[in-house]
This record gives sequence, structure tokens and C-alpha cells, in this order.
Amino acid sequence: MEKGEPHILAVLQNNLLAGAKVPKRVTGTRMEPLSHEELEVRYRKIDKGSHLVIANQVTGDIFVTGDDKLMKKYEYPNETLSQIDFKRAPQAPNEEHTSHSVGTICWDVVKEFKLMATGGKDGTLYVRHVNDIGKVPNPIKAHAIFTGGVTALCLSKSRTTLYSAGGDGCFMAWTIGGKPNSS
Repeated sequence: MEKGEPHILAVLQNNLLAGAKVPKRVTGTRMEPLSHEELEVRYRKIDKGSHLVIANQVTGDIFVTGDDKLMKKYEYPNETLSQIDFKRAPQAPNEEHTSHSVGTICWDVVKEFKLMATGGKDGTLYVRHVNDIGKVPNPIKAHAIFTGGVTALCLSKSRTTLYSAGGDGCFMAWTIGGKPNSS
């Protein structure tokens, strides 16, 4: 959410973080393009090697992860494409936090418990409280690193359970606080 309206965020290959309003209208054939002005597309130059954007719906924070194994906090993009100077270095992120040692693959945030989970190629899961992102979490060693590590994860909205899947073919359920699941 940005200014009370839903937005889409993406990391582009040209080292830009892009943000756009979710369109309110449907085009006739769903193939007609929507204009940049209508979507209010904005960009922010970010560090080279960034791959994944994490939108924290609880706090409104935007994090980007990539090759440098850090989770970097950025402000919502605010420039048009014509305002981007590709010759200058990007502005420094607001914050930097430790992330997965080989790379972050997937993430989920759940408002009900104010938790954010990330999964990495290193096979580990990190669970953080959204109001204390900077605290380095204890890793949960979940999946085999040689098969690609964690490939998907999901936090339950009704119980404190984290579900993970890995390249090793395993699907796991983790109790991360509170009472364990009855089933």
C-alpha cells in the first residue's frame, strides 16, 4: 500500500526498483496497454545484483535482496524513468540487514502475528518480527543446500506455523511460537 492505494513492486534487470498503482479499470480485451501516467509508474535506482523485493504490509517497509546477501530497506520509488541518471551511483539504502548466505529465494509476511519469513538457497529459514527486522534471527536449517535450498514458504494466518518446501522434495511444517498444531 502506498498513499492508501494498492501498488505493485518489482526489481528490474537494469538495477531499478519499480512501483506502480494497481489499475482500477479492466481494459476491453485485457491486452490493451495502460499508460504510465494512469498507473503512476515510478522508479528508484538500486544496487547492482538485486533480485527480490519484499513488501512488508504491516509497516509499509520495502526491502530488496540480492547477490550481496543483505536485505536493504528502500523508500518507495519516486522518479519517472526520464529522471533516472544511469551514470550516477544509486542512493544508499535506509538500512541494511543480514540475509541468507547464498541468496534469498522467497518470503512471506503475515499481519496477524506480525512476522516475516525468508527462505534461502542455503536451505535455511529466517523468521523475524516485523517491528525488529534488524535483529539477526536464529536460522532454521530446513532443506538441503545442494538441491537449491528453500524453494517456497508460507506463514499461516490462523496459527503460528511456517510451511516450507525445498528442492530436496520435502514439505515441512514448523511451529514457530505459541501452541503446536493439533494435527
